[in-house]
Amino acid sequence: MPDTDFLIASAQGRKAPILGWSSWNHFGPKINESIIREQADAMISTGLYKAGYRFVNIDDGYFGGRDSTGQLLVDAAKFPSGMNQLVRYIHSKNLKAGIYTDGGANTCCSIWDNDTFGIGSGT
Repeated sequence: MPDTDFLIASAQGRKAPILGWSSWNHFGPKINESIIREQADAMISTGLYKAGYRFVNIDDGYFGGRDSTGQLLVDAAKFPSGMNQLVRYIHSKNLKAGIYTDGGANTCCSIWDNDTFGIGSGT
């Protein structure tokens, strides 16, 4: 049973607010698999999970462009184990994984940080 100190009332009843960590706030596009794993570990070891934090959000900077069929790729240099393995790791901590997409043709990193992998990676 969750700690009721952080539950809020809503039309659906009492439930926890959506709390989490996002890679963008500190790292911007300079992320990789190790950083994301370390942050998931820190959410547990620092007590953030007990305080109600549940989400590890992987923001812009993970893209590896698109293949010839248009499939979105993950940057294999930054995420050598792949996104599936990383999400399994996050889930093993009883945390939820979120992932960034962009509503435009290009990602924010392609505009603000000259990330060439972000060009054409928007959804």
